[in-house]
Amino acid sequence: MSVDSSDMDAEFQRGHAAHMSGDLEAAAASYEKILQQDPRHAPSLHGLGNVMLRRGHIDRAETFIREAIAADSTAAGYHNSLGNVLVGRGLFEQARAAYRAELNLRPDFAVAHHQLGVLALNEGRNEAAIECFQSALKFAPQFSVAANNLGRALNNVKRYEQAAEAFRHALRIDPGLAQAHANLGHVCRVTGEPAAARQHFERALKLDDRLGGAHRGLAQLALAEGKPALAVAALNEAIRVDPTDARALALLGGVYFGEGMIENAHSAYSRAIDLQPDDPDLLSDAAAVSRVVGQDDEALERYKAALALRSTHQEALSGYALLVSDRGDAKAAAARLAPSVNSGRAGPHLLSTYAAILGKLGRRREGITLLETALQKRQPPEVSMRLHFALAALLDGEGSYDLAFYHCRRANEERKSPFDPDSFARQIDAIIQSFDPRRPALPVSAWQAPGAVFVVGLPRSGVRILSRVLGRHEQIEALAPSAQVENSVLGLWRVAGVNWPAPLADVAENDSTRVAQQCLSGRLPTSCAATWFLDSTWRNYQFLGVIARLFPGVRIIECVRDARDIARSCYFADFATSKGLPFSYDLNHIAAYINGYRRLMDHWRQTPGLSIHQVSYERLVLDAAKECRSISEFLDLPYSPEAFGLIERPEEAGSWRLDAKALRRYRHYRAHLEGFVEALDAPPES
Repeated sequence: MSVDSSDMDAEFQRGHAAHMSGDLEAAAASYEKILQQDPRHAPSLHGLGNVMLRRGHIDRAETFIREAIAADSTAAGYHNSLGNVLVGRGLFEQARAAYRAELNLRPDFAVAHHQLGVLALNEGRNEAAIECFQSALKFAPQFSVAANNLGRALNNVKRYEQAAEAFRHALRIDPGLAQAHANLGHVCRVTGEPAAARQHFERALKLDDRLGGAHRGLAQLALAEGKPALAVAALNEAIRVDPTDARALALLGGVYFGEGMIENAHSAYSRAIDLQPDDPDLLSDAAAVSRVVGQDDEALERYKAALALRSTHQEALSGYALLVSDRGDAKAAAARLAPSVNSGRAGPHLLSTYAAILGKLGRRREGITLLETALQKRQPPEVSMRLHFALAALLDGEGSYDLAFYHCRRANEERKSPFDPDSFARQIDAIIQSFDPRRPALPVSAWQAPGAVFVVGLPRSGVRILSRVLGRHEQIEALAPSAQVENSVLGLWRVAGVNWPAPLADVAENDSTRVAQQCLSGRLPTSCAATWFLDSTWRNYQFLGVIARLFPGVRIIECVRDARDIARSCYFADFATSKGLPFSYDLNHIAAYINGYRRLMDHWRQTPGLSIHQVSYERLVLDAAKECRSISEFLDLPYSPEAFGLIERPEEAGSWRLDAKALRRYRHYRAHLEGFVEALDAPPES
């Protein structure tokens, strides 16, 4: 049956109304009915093309829209729709031509200006994008999405005040525009308004809890506040809602790396690279983690990939050269860095690496002079800190200990620590009060096998070395350090609606069992035949009262070391990427942390269900076989030197750095550590 002109107009209006309401099936039916009678009906061709685009049928969409343009090349919106189709096909230059064709017909068409801006923004041409978005807003002042994207482009060129105003304009138009709240939160964060930033991030997530940028923003706020566990939780939520969020995975890798959760960091970075393999910054960061987990071949390939993308990438150059040097070719490593250093283009990391390699080549004095010259210039605090640390290491190697300590102190003075000794002491008090041995914190779980061994200790006390040695035993399944126990425990408190470590009430046995399983989810092999699993996350010392209830019969191995060596090692370490050791910036803060740690461990020794065995770092270095025999007895395991990979000389156990030269290094700095020793509540000896 034929359709007359008036009926055709009515049918088109029905199809258009269905299209606008989201009923694509009804819209397509109307458009197709018209096209059966008039195959060149341009509005129906255009409408059907847009329906196909919404359905993801790109080829059919392009066919219909091109036929619409052929039927009526001057109709409004047709070229713009073609541009959208071409963007979907990745043909960006052709899309740009289509949008410009639309503007030739209608110079005041705001949507086409906006789409050109989006193309420029995605290509990193921010100034061009700004111009396009401003044109869109000139012709459509209430175009909230254009205002939001204008803010994004302004933010990219660090015009933060203008960016904030653009985002606020978008929100005046549409207060429910979640993305604008998230973007404004970012600007507030980088301009030093954390409270306002948090408000906008939280508002964004109330409007749309799938906004990865808002979750990432909350994570960055948590890191700035020295709360890595909260940052991990926020980033995991971002990844939960979008497993392809490479930026969240990269941030998560950085947090884990800073916290010493190296295997977790390696996994997060590897997943991020799979999603975004052409990011040189990501590749370089991931390569650094690959080195720490002992995968030097992988690290080398990642450094090479980063340098192939950006040959002057400072961090990748430094990492690559250091790896080559460590593999025995310090001369080639120095030669690779020399052009950048001689040209004056070397940043602090590259300069520090070059100086360290010169030290390996017997040119330590040359490296010292290089760093001293760099420090004579006025440097930003972050740069100055790194150079002072590098210089301190060279001077220490030279035996100029007083001067080494001076530069180490200067380095630590350059960074601001969020560590509050009084707050930390109150936290320790709260844990002790909540975990009174006479009042168990929660029911014992039904966990049975394998048995649990937790290795804890202060940083630089030997936790990592000991866990590597113990992991060689066939009856011990060594797990990678992870924040999973901490997150699972804190999650239990959050679910209960109380802040850690306040006492819990009404926790059932199955809750304890569930949390125990969460602590090991994805970490313990499904076919684990070992007698014990071993968790060597040093920070778990805070949660031993909970661990005793989650894993009945748990054995705790505490690594202890002379506090003076711990203090010297932490104070001389460049923890610039870590928010997990903020106390290391000040010797008095290190003393306060050690005091709190020792006080809590003394409390745990009085807690039923906790069996704690101490391993001395010094004794492990001097007589590894004797210490491993003692550990075997503690874990009810048969002992043999072969079981732990021990060979004739104990210092070669597991090929790890059981080096007597690491003992009593503090003696070179005895005078500088007098105040630290006085601040300790107990003698420094382990």
